[in-house]
Amino acid sequence: MPGGRPLQVIGPRDLAELASGQPAPRDPLAALVGGALHASLLQPNPGTAILEPALAERWEVLDDRVTFHLRSGLTWSDGAPLTAADIVDNLLAARDAGRGRTLVHIAAATAPDDRTVQVILDTAPALCATVSEVASWPIVDQVAGDAAWPPLRTSGEYTVAPLADGWRFAPRPGSLPPLGGWDYHRISDTATGAAWRTGSFDLIVGDGWLHGADPPPGAPGSQAVSLQGRALAVLAFRLNHPLLSDRGLRQAFALGTDPAALWARVYGAPEAPRLTALLSPGHWAAPAEAPGPDLAAARDRLAALGWVDSNGDGVRERNGISLDFEVTLALSGDPRWEALALALSEQWAALGVRLTPRYIEPSTLEEWLHKGYWEVALLAYDVPLDPDQGDLWQPPITGPMAQDVNVIGFDNEEAAKVAVSAARLPGCDPQQRAPLYHEFWRLVHADAPMVFLFPLPQRLFLGPAIAAPPRTGWPERAFAWQPRRNN
Repeated sequence: MPGGRPLQVIGPRDLAELASGQPAPRDPLAALVGGALHASLLQPNPGTAILEPALAERWEVLDDRVTFHLRSGLTWSDGAPLTAADIVDNLLAARDAGRGRTLVHIAAATAPDDRTVQVILDTAPALCATVSEVASWPIVDQVAGDAAWPPLRTSGEYTVAPLADGWRFAPRPGSLPPLGGWDYHRISDTATGAAWRTGSFDLIVGDGWLHGADPPPGAPGSQAVSLQGRALAVLAFRLNHPLLSDRGLRQAFALGTDPAALWARVYGAPEAPRLTALLSPGHWAAPAEAPGPDLAAARDRLAALGWVDSNGDGVRERNGISLDFEVTLALSGDPRWEALALALSEQWAALGVRLTPRYIEPSTLEEWLHKGYWEVALLAYDVPLDPDQGDLWQPPITGPMAQDVNVIGFDNEEAAKVAVSAARLPGCDPQQRAPLYHEFWRLVHADAPMVFLFPLPQRLFLGPAIAAPPRTGWPERAFAWQPRRNN
């Protein structure tokens, strides 16, 4: 902690939502807060997403039953025992409230003793997405209730108390959390800009307060840092479009899209953490490689399909129809997102394709996607921990959270069969499931329903107290932050 005082942090959202126990942080700080306040039975490895011990020291999946064996000596933040019955109450309350995407599949949950949690699911073998969601669901105090903020007690390593404009987070007695105590202040454009210019805050999260693509100058010694976030940028094709229904045309567009060049152009970094799937790089189910880019091959493929620029206007046509599309995307608080559409348009112009950006409000975009009022779209997917909860495909899910998330119209019977097999593999062992998902992604790449770009970076603004060398301890963690998961 700088100068022995609580770390001063300003951020982009009302963190009270984390009291509800929703495992859905969308930025590094919210992820840190959620993980600090509310522990879970298991926690994903930040690099591979494989579930590892947390409140539970071991677990097993057999048919429709998941058993978690708790560590000894678990307590709430006020020192009271945290028992298996408390965890069961938390999971059933979340299910009954319609939370999560797959908790509806919990048929029963019991606590045979204070250190054992048994969850029985309504399918055998178990739907692995439900196993994952149960394992990583944040444990909150059901006595306090969801609406209580600050929470009266937590299952994590911190207690929280209100400030005039935010909250103070303090380590629970006996814990050794990495950040010590810290104060979180609600964001405003005025406060954020002033804090960055004067260095009065140690950390600012997010850049919605910016009015340009580049951060304004901060106090001497301050530093802006881009981190890999949970939102994944992809380029989607509407597959029932008269032209985009042609797999060969989609493959040409995929080959002609260079994610690394887009990254360097828009985000100013030398290397792009390129996606090979709708999964974070390094995820246990992500394939090692994806085809492309190859501009020459893309041009040859378009020519072989009969698309040529016969009138010299720079746009290919065939039978009187031009390769002229709109790329639809949501207006964003981060101007770099809009700049991505312009950079993509320039790339496609080199293919002989006109791509015109259309920016619309996020709520309107969602409606248009479902109604098919689009051709090509830049989308930011917030993918969950388990791959069979992905938005491109999904095993059948019923209940209050059921929804049609496959807006592109992807329908590949062979790929779906492989995905369902992976999603219901007995025991839900990642090492056994990974080859099935690799085969699934091979089939997806051959179909080219999307171009997988990169994780969208999220920016942190480090004040002089923690950005100036020597950077040790907490500042080092700032470069390694990864959100726990997103539902």
